Amino acid sequence: MPHRLTQYRLCPRSRSVRLALAEHRIDVELSEEKPWEWRQSFLAKNPAGELPVLELENGLMLCGAYSISEFIAEDMAVAGTPVSPAPPALFPGSREDRAEIRRLVDWYHGKFDREVTRELLVEKVYNSMRPTGPIAPDPGVLRAVRANLRYHLSYTGYLADSAAGSRATNSASRISPQLHRSRRATIWAKFPGRSIRRSRPGTNA
Repeated sequence: MPHRLTQYRLCPRSRSVRLALAEHRIDVELSEEKPWEWRQSFLAKNPAGELPVLELENGLMLCGAYSISEFIAEDMAVAGTPVSPAPPALFPGSREDRAEIRRLVDWYHGKFDREVTRELLVEKVYNSMRPTGPIAPDPGVLRAVRANLRYHLSYTGYLADSAAGSRATNSASRISPQLHRSRRATIWAKFPGRSIRRSRPGTNA
């Protein structure tokens, strides 16, 4: 059986893994899972109910973008040839550089997902596909998502400006993380990463 990736086309974590697999020329069979259905057969694969899940042809099952990306970087790297050079490393550079890459991946897969992507998908996509009938988007939630999005885009723009001239090397985040460490205090003074207005007050969802 070929490698199989259980994923959803609009899921950002699924998309990051599809990109990593494609860049490393790893063929997989795609199996779409609708995350709002919480099917028991899928929960048997990953009790957390999170996408994506990669089932390797040897039977090994990897759950979540983090474990899949680390496995690709460590055990599925493709050697280059004169005709076809090796793809860029997922986590390149020094130990400090790799720690910064992981921080940025966690920002977009964690904070950005909680405050923008997840709520937007729920309101605009998932609720319209509910088996019990569609639910209209909540204008209050969408306004909060828009406010959160402006904050995150400002931070992303600051990162891009700070990293001007260096290549983006991590296919998961698509943001170049090669920021000079001496500027870290300046970055966090302007964008302290504090919790801003949540889409759903009183929750972290």
